[in-house]
Amino acid sequence: MGSLFSLARPRVLQNMPYTTKNLSKYCYECKNQICLNACPENIIVLNPDQIPTLDFSQSGCIFCQECVKVCFENHGEHQGFDLNLKQTRVKMKIEISVCLAWNRSICYSCKDICPCKIEFSGMFYPEIQECNGCGLCIARCPTQAIKFE
Repeated sequence: MGSLFSLARPRVLQNMPYTTKNLSKYCYECKNQICLNACPENIIVLNPDQIPTLDFSQSGCIFCQECVKVCFENHGEHQGFDLNLKQTRVKMKIEISVCLAWNRSICYSCKDICPCKIEFSGMFYPEIQECNGCGLCIARCPTQAIKFE
């Protein structure tokens, strides 16, 4: 008998943090892909092109730079990362038609996990004011109402 809700979330893939256009060159040449195990959040996976990618379906990026450290240990310092970046190159957007709070149920899941700024108008109607693209809100949202903008 089928369930109304699927427990498995679809993958939500995003480029590695600090990525420049040069990173894929190192990823294609890499044989051991040690960055997959370096992430404390366990969100680095291989995309269909076999490039390490962040999967926000279970957690988000905490910008710890562990992936960068092991990459540099393996390949030496290179131009694949821009360590001055403090965010990914995406922003998140709340899809109001499926958001619990926008549909007048009390839910603060996105606000509770967000390291930036999500503001509510009263108890309802959350809006993302500041976003670093970490993806933590995507993994935490019970209705999958948060998407890439």
